[in-house]
Amino acid sequence: MTEEYIGRTEEVVRVHGLARWPGDSIIAWGRSRESGYGISVHDTRGNYGRTFTFVDEEHWFAPEYVTRDGLIVATYASDYADTTVVQIRDAEGGLRSSLGTHPSLELYIVDEGTDQEMLVEKIFGRRSVVALWGDLVVIGTTSRYELEAFGLDGSLARIVRRDHGPRAPGPRDIKAYIEAEVAANAYSGRRGLGRQLQSTPVAEYVPAFASVVSDAADHLWIREYEVPGEERSAPLWTVFDPAGQVLGFVETPAGLHIFEIGENYILGRTLDELDDQPRAERGSLAYHHVEYVQLWPLERS
Repeated sequence: MTEEYIGRTEEVVRVHGLARWPGDSIIAWGRSRESGYGISVHDTRGNYGRTFTFVDEEHWFAPEYVTRDGLIVATYASDYADTTVVQIRDAEGGLRSSLGTHPSLELYIVDEGTDQEMLVEKIFGRRSVVALWGDLVVIGTTSRYELEAFGLDGSLARIVRRDHGPRAPGPRDIKAYIEAEVAANAYSGRRGLGRQLQSTPVAEYVPAFASVVSDAADHLWIREYEVPGEERSAPLWTVFDPAGQVLGFVETPAGLHIFEIGENYILGRTLDELDDQPRAERGSLAYHHVEYVQLWPLERS
């Protein structure tokens, strides 16, 4: 599902996300150039119900998650994307509470002598993390192994952290990072990326972790960061219980992009071995691959 109508407008909007909605419904959201994010409600057969938008005259907040009670976690990135505002919106798009402004991407401005400036991420730079965790919203950055968990009323409920010794990136780490980025963008049309990265500032430390997701049992999964050149055979996750205590470590299948972790399953997507083969598409090179949705069993002790 790549392009669909959001609501009943004449404008085609790319669908950015889908989520369950109370009453056995689903919602879909996408962004238009004129009116920000439109959110449409549908029944389980796909029949259209209604459309609403967020009430905000200045900023275009983006939906991220839907809570069990039908509230929406929404974010807005600043003009320079170095901070993120997190809010809770109700089922009509109105503001319910604010979870504050938090650090986001670690960027610097590139000015190559033209009248245009470009924002570029630092090598090993931090990224913001926002995720649902039961009835809480966890917020943090990948630069520290510490996450703040907020209630839906905006109050700070708890802080989750784990001992983590910071690691300063060395020359080999930086070289491996650049090589990995160039390989990942081989067919994206970004010429001169390797040369650009050679002059890109480097963060003080490599990320403390990679990403965060929660499961149906309200456990928090934090994926450990893999320094380029030191990748594991399978992703490793640290799992925390609903109170924020470490339960242990779990490996997930290599190459699996996780959509959902249920009580006894992991749902995700993989790409086949054709992923690195280019093909001509509208005059440019694009990835040629086949996507597979996979369901893996999950055993809990």
